[in-house]
Amino acid sequence: MTDSIISPAPGPQNDRASAEYPDVKALREAKGLSLRDIYERTRISVVNLDAIENRQYHLLPAPVYARMFIKNYALTVGADSKILLGSYEQYLQSLSDHRQQEKEAGKTRRKIKVHYKRGIWLLSATMAVIVIIFIMSHYDKPGPEIVPSQPAPPIQKAPDKKPAENTPPAAPTPPQALTGKEEADGAKKIPAIPQPRKEVQPGDSINSPAKVVRPERPKAAAGKNYHLMLEARERVWLKVREDQNQPEQMTLTAGEKLERYASESFTIDIGNAGGIDIIFQGKSMGNIGKPGQVVHLRLP
Repeated sequence: MTDSIISPAPGPQNDRASAEYPDVKALREAKGLSLRDIYERTRISVVNLDAIENRQYHLLPAPVYARMFIKNYALTVGADSKILLGSYEQYLQSLSDHRQQEKEAGKTRRKIKVHYKRGIWLLSATMAVIVIIFIMSHYDKPGPEIVPSQPAPPIQKAPDKKPAENTPPAAPTPPQALTGKEEADGAKKIPAIPQPRKEVQPGDSINSPAKVVRPERPKAAAGKNYHLMLEARERVWLKVREDQNQPEQMTLTAGEKLERYASESFTIDIGNAGGIDIIFQGKSMGNIGKPGQVVHLRLP
C-alpha cells in the first residue's frame, strides 16, 4: 500500500516567490557537501533531498514528513527554513485549489448525467405510451365476417375385411448371424460411454488401478529465506527495499500491516520509529526509536 502524494507539479510560482527562494544547491556545494553527506547526517533519502533541491514536491511523502525533511535540509545547508517551507505550502495550496476545481467539475458532470438519464427515461415512457395506443386502436377493430359453409358430405367407410380363418400364423424369422461389416456398422451406432481420464505411471501393469493426478498446491514465498512483518501503531512513512529490487515508498496508518519476503536482506528507512512494530523471522525487535525519529535499518 502506498500513500505518497502523486500529482502533477504546480504551475509556475510568481516572480517574487522565485526571487526570494535561495539557490540551495549552491549553498550545499559551497559547504563542500554532497547529497550523500546530508543523508549521513539527517537520514533523509537522496531521492527526497534531490526533490527538495529541485522543488519537485510531488515526489515527497506525506506533508507531515515532508515539512520535517525540508526543515532539516535547510538547517544542514544553512538556508532559511521559512522560505523553503513557504514554497512548499504554496505548492500544497495549489494542489488544494486544483482538487476543488476538479470537485466542482465532477458535480457539473453528475448533473449533466442526471439530466441525460431523465431525458432517456422520458423518451422511453413516451415510446411505450405510443405503442400501447397503437395496439389498443387495432385491437378494437371488428374482424372479418365468417360465412357459414355447406355441410361436408359424409365419408363412406370401406367394409372391414375379416382375416382368413384357416390361414396359419407366419412363423417368426430366426435371427441371422451378423457379418463382420454389419457388426462394425452396429458398433458405430452404439454411443460410447465417456470414462474419467486417468494417468498410468511408467512401470504400472495394465491390470493395476491407474493413479488419479491431483493438482499441487502452490508454495508460498518459494526461495525466500527471510520474512518481515511491519505493523503501524501510528502514521508512519516507510521506504523498504528487498534484496536488489527497487525501493518502495509508502505511508502506513494505525493498524495497517506490511508483509515482505527476501532472499538476502532488507533495507528499511522509517520516518517515525516510535510508531511501528517490526517482526523479523517471527520475532519482535521491540522499541527501535522515539516518535518522529528517522531510523535506517538493514536486516539481517
